[in-house]
Amino acid sequence: MDFTIVDSRDDLSAMVQVLNVSHGTVAKDFGFTKENNPTNNAFIDASTLKAQLNKGIDLYAMSMNGKSDSHTKLKKWYSSQGFIETGTKDFEHLPFRVCFMNKPL
Repeated sequence: MDFTIVDSRDDLSAMVQVLNVSHGTVAKDFGFTKENNPTNNAFIDASTLKAQLNKGIDLYAMSMNGKSDSHTKLKKWYSSQGFIETGTKDFEHLPFRVCFMNKPL
């Protein structure tokens, strides 16, 4: 298992895809579009993500054998940071299960 902080100098295409797909389900459920909710991560592109990372936003990625996974060790780490799992979803075009977690502020 590899756990890394995403850097703005990285190739962000895979990260953008994960953000688009994982946030896309919520956007679809609520009728969000790029026109009525342009800052939603369902519509983020690499240049916007790069700008956010350069402004100090921290983004973490976990992969196992080159793929993300529903790995309990990562979930436990996020839980220890105050995050709560709110659901998971499998997508046909992604080789991993997407786990949704929120942190109450």
